[in-house]
Amino acid sequence: MERASGAGPSMPISNLIMEAARRVDECERLRQQVPSFREIYVVDKQVREAIEGGQLEVDVIEKRVISLIDGKRDVDDLIHDTFLFRYEVLSAVSGFLQSSLIRPAALDELRAVTEEIKAAGDKDRLCKNLERRLAMGEDNAEVRRELATSLAASDQADKAVIHFSVLADGALKSGDEDAAVELYRRILQVLPDHLPSRERLGAIYGKRGQVREALVQFQEAMHHYRQNQQAQQARRIARQALELEPAAHEIRRELVEILSEEGERRAASQECEILGDMMARQNQNKEAAEYYRRAMQLAPGLAHLKKKLANVMLTQEDRRARTKRTLILTMVFVAILATGALLALHELGNYKNLQRLEDQVKQLTADAAALEDQEKFKEAADKYNQAGILARESKLARAFGPFSGVSKTVEGLVIRLDRQRAEAMSNFDKLREQGTQNSKQILAEGEAFWKEDNVFKALEKFDEVLNNPFTPPEVREKAKELKTQAEELAKEFRTGLERITKPPKEAFQSVAEEFQFKNAFLRRFATVPEMKNVAIEVPLLIVLKNIDRALAYKDEKFVGPVSRGADNVIRYAPGSVKQFEFRRDGYESVVRSGQGLDSEFQLSMKRKPAFISVLPANIKPSGNACYDGASLWVGTVDGGLVKLTPGANSLDGAWQFNLEGPAGLSKEVFGSVEVHTLNGKKMVLYTTLGGDCIAVDPDAAENPVLHLKSKSKDVLKVPPRILHLPFAGDQYFYMLPRGKRLEGYRVEQGTPLWSEGSADLPSEITAGPLLLAKERLLVVGCLNGKLYGLGLEDGQKKVEWTTRSQQSITAGPIWTGKRMVACAADGSIFFFETGGGGETNVESVPGAISTDPVFVRQMIFFGSERPEGLFGVDSLTERLRLSLREQAEGGLTVAPAGLGNYVYYATEKGHFYALKYDEQNESYDLHWDYRTATRSRAVSRPIAIGKRVFFICADGKIYAFED
Repeated sequence: MERASGAGPSMPISNLIMEAARRVDECERLRQQVPSFREIYVVDKQVREAIEGGQLEVDVIEKRVISLIDGKRDVDDLIHDTFLFRYEVLSAVSGFLQSSLIRPAALDELRAVTEEIKAAGDKDRLCKNLERRLAMGEDNAEVRRELATSLAASDQADKAVIHFSVLADGALKSGDEDAAVELYRRILQVLPDHLPSRERLGAIYGKRGQVREALVQFQEAMHHYRQNQQAQQARRIARQALELEPAAHEIRRELVEILSEEGERRAASQECEILGDMMARQNQNKEAAEYYRRAMQLAPGLAHLKKKLANVMLTQEDRRARTKRTLILTMVFVAILATGALLALHELGNYKNLQRLEDQVKQLTADAAALEDQEKFKEAADKYNQAGILARESKLARAFGPFSGVSKTVEGLVIRLDRQRAEAMSNFDKLREQGTQNSKQILAEGEAFWKEDNVFKALEKFDEVLNNPFTPPEVREKAKELKTQAEELAKEFRTGLERITKPPKEAFQSVAEEFQFKNAFLRRFATVPEMKNVAIEVPLLIVLKNIDRALAYKDEKFVGPVSRGADNVIRYAPGSVKQFEFRRDGYESVVRSGQGLDSEFQLSMKRKPAFISVLPANIKPSGNACYDGASLWVGTVDGGLVKLTPGANSLDGAWQFNLEGPAGLSKEVFGSVEVHTLNGKKMVLYTTLGGDCIAVDPDAAENPVLHLKSKSKDVLKVPPRILHLPFAGDQYFYMLPRGKRLEGYRVEQGTPLWSEGSADLPSEITAGPLLLAKERLLVVGCLNGKLYGLGLEDGQKKVEWTTRSQQSITAGPIWTGKRMVACAADGSIFFFETGGGGETNVESVPGAISTDPVFVRQMIFFGSERPEGLFGVDSLTERLRLSLREQAEGGLTVAPAGLGNYVYYATEKGHFYALKYDEQNESYDLHWDYRTATRSRAVSRPIAIGKRVFFICADGKIYAFED
């Protein structure tokens, strides 16, 4: 065992690794119990006194941690200030929470320590205190301002800007532009490059008519965007500034450069033309000519630009002469026209002017009437007043008109308008009194809705109060304050609702995050009436621990498949589910209550046999059973044979053969039962522990057709084999390893394979034989750790293989298509060439190999007497690839069975296993396992019949599993 070196105490490295793994798992659990390092905890006075007085026992670490829990430090502070490891602090805090010794600080408790933290001058801890107060729902602008100021002082500019922005946006919504300007200026002091604040500040200045200040902000923002290669944003800001002040030459010039750089030559030409026009109007002809030329360069071929250029390039004398001629002609024309109009149309003019005045008054009175219909009496009175002023100040009120009498008509019109204005003002006074009373009543209704968490109804009422022009100032201020709080809550509700209605994979990074957010949202807004129309489903992640394919789950609402992938999520409405039932054919159902579920459920299912058949009490199975495609043949300890017929839910005993003679250990079926066709007849062949060689014709009236007694009375130590030897008359032979010799008997005649018998080998045979047909050899392993090849014709030793271990060969040999493989008592696995010599490669496993190897999908599987149970070696690389060290249910006494993509095996303690080949990873993984209640050992290798696999145990029980 490797140990850590050094001057201090040492410990096994494996223990260190296991402890590290345990701490990793424990840290995951602790993070669930202490999910936030920003949480601030407090200790009740009685608990602290009990700990200090010794009534409550805590260890040194816990005492150190709880001594610093004071309502000011969060979990991060505790880790820092205790100088302990994070794992130690989290363990202590988790234990305190489970024992209810500590609890999260309440909002009042956080407020109470704020001034103490300020006095101590701890800026970071003050920021954490204020952040926690806001996170717990304290929505106070002063708290947020103080937090922003503290963050700025702590060099946390980005966070400070976020809170200043929230305050500034709130000030804008409430109409307090001065406060918003002050806050945006504060943001730019903290973070001069915060462009959104510059844009909003410029917009406010523009709205307030502070054009110069607005242009400064817009120009700064435009420069920053341009420096950051954000041309589109720079253009947008430039356009916004020019809408405010079209004559801003510098900004328009920079816009020309931006457009030119972006390749928008036509737009740049238009801006140059505008600059030229402005210069021309200011008689700055030289500058105008330069801009016209630049416009023509950017967009050639525009004829009107040529004319403008020519016009500004005229001489001063030409321009004066042209202006003088135009002025003289205009004056002559006007004089002629005025004289004619005065002489011919004096009365007609009066009439038309009166019509025009009446039309203007008619429009104003119509607007006033419409406003009265909307109960806007003050605005209506203003309209009537405007019409009256228009009539009084009209020249027609004093005009001479001997025929039309326009002055008297205007006088009557003024009297009527004054009367209508007085009526509108009287109605306005009545409406104002009524509106004042209504605003108080509506505010009371809004407050009632707010207390009932009916936030959206409350917002409607608060808006009604604020939109009422007759609301008293104190009522308006109260409504404004409540509306701000309601809007924050409504915003939180809408934001949360938008998130939970998105596809979960878009809105959440994990199932745990989705579960926590939705549950918190439900707790926060359970009483909001709008929740009645919101269908929320929380997730439950199903983690399949020992299941590698689809299963079904069912409860009152859900029925469907659950895959092995990342989408193993059931979603259900909280409070509506009573229980989940998980089902899969061949497994026991799992029922899980739907109440108190977390975001994840570790699902482990127990294997269940399709059925269990029990042999009669007088029949004890022995040896490897055999399935011939129609019947299952099982040997017994009395040397007999049982024929079983597979049914839907049972194995039916249809036929039984009993070996004559007294029962005893020597008659126990030893090795494998085999079914072959000899001369057109089906024969069941097997041997006993005492060396009896038996061939049974199940269709004959006299069942045994051949019964050979071996010459020795000693029981066999190595399982015999039945081999087909094409080079010895194309017959089947019983091959019995006995001592140092290999005995062979013809199945039909009962005569020996070699008249003189096989050669005496140097050591006792302990494994084999293996037929190498091409080399005409029978290979056996011996007690001395060597392998010998006997000739098929005479049974004499022909070839020898040696190993370095000199331990007895306990399993094999087998042929992989490339090399021979055999196993030794010390756990060595040897590879040999067929021509003899030493091993070509060796692998080793702990303990002896206790069963013959099995060759499946280029893998050689070995049953071990060790608790590991099973090992696998890759036949291509000749390296160990499978070692099931996690299994500890006993070693193997019967060989495993390879069936397609599956490997099945059973241990001596009645524990069955199934491995499945993973083609993607090229590995074998545990498919399922099953523990028998009686712990009876398996006596036969697993047998596959159709989609079922059967395990036969010494107590006479046969277990069938669907796969």
